[in-house]
Amino acid sequence: MYLYDAWSNIYNAGVGDLATYIGCVEHNGDVDASGCVDDADLLSVLFGFGSTGSYLGRVDVNCDGIVDDADLLIVLFNFGSGC
Repeated sequence: MYLYDAWSNIYNAGVGDLATYIGCVEHNGDVDASGCVDDADLLSVLFGFGSTGSYLGRVDVNCDGIVDDADLLIVLFNFGSGC
């Protein structure tokens, strides 16, 4: 199946957006997907700190359902990468 077909099926089903369909995807701490782990990413995780749930977005860096010290450490360890 091509991505277009998959997206059409998701959109027509009324699920919402692709991120909801795919679910959480672990990453290196680049929360805003700018290509650079920087202060904006750090602030995003800090503002979301303590949040729990299934749809936290990219601030739940390790996809464990809670924005906590583990997510913060991933951002800090990768701080400056890609910049």
